[in-house]
Amino acid sequence: MNRERGSVLDLEQYLEKHYRIDLQWDGEDWIAKNPELHGCIADGKTVQEAVESLAISRKLWLESRLATNLEIPLPASAQ
Repeated sequence: MNRERGSVLDLEQYLEKHYRIDLQWDGEDWIAKNPELHGCIADGKTVQEAVESLAISRKLWLESRLATNLEIPLPASAQ
């Protein structure tokens, strides 16, 4: 589990982190990914919709990892 300043991070602390977002047009929808969070992906008809959907996916991804005590990588910019 990741530690920052000697304590385990909680969900809100992870949600405050600035994870990189990759956007790609697949010919039908915009695909948004957090490449540092393997499997955290969402889509939308617009860039804004894809990014907003990704925020929901990121929260669910983080909650799942925390609930199962799996490692959560910090953003590259925070390391």
